[in-house]
Amino acid sequence: MAAPDAFDRPAREPRPAFSAEEPIAERLVRVVMNLAAELAVVRERLDTVEHLLTTKGSVTTADIEAFMPDEATDAARREWREAYVARIFADLEAEIDAARQQLGDRAAD
Repeated sequence: MAAPDAFDRPAREPRPAFSAEEPIAERLVRVVMNLAAELAVVRERLDTVEHLLTTKGSVTTADIEAFMPDEATDAARREWREAYVARIFADLEAEIDAARQQLGDRAAD
């Protein structure tokens, strides 16, 4: 059973403030970003498990917690995270770019 205060702990960083015009969209963005962060952590732990199974043939929770990736593994993880974040934000960035283009077109008129 979880500790009674497990959900009462403050976030590590303050949540970004969104406009009050779209509170449902803001909540959805928060949910998606939280899920994306959790998935990134799970993917990294899975990578650790796979690495340990390949090198040791077995794995314990202590092995996972103590694992320190080498430079190559760390670089591969960083590359994956960068591509992952780019995929998550691709549609939003395209929309922002389109809006900027429209503003630029209007300013040119």
